[in-house]
Amino acid sequence: MKPIVYTVNAYRYGDREAHSYSVGVFSKKSRALKEATIEEEWRGGKYVCEVLEWTLDKGAAGVHDKDIYKVIKAL
Repeated sequence: MKPIVYTVNAYRYGDREAHSYSVGVFSKKSRALKEATIEEEWRGGKYVCEVLEWTLDKGAAGVHDKDIYKVIKAL
């Protein structure tokens, strides 16, 4: 079984078309969710975080397979 990682991305006012940035990549879901909450609070509500679960060595470019990633915390 391939390792799983969790990415946290922040979007200004939850808008994917506006400014965004990566908060981090984590090995534990609970840590990713905690960091997303901390980031949202630190940014004073201007940014909303999304947490995705990824399986290592599987790409997402051009592929729409739900086995590649799973949304843990949506915008």
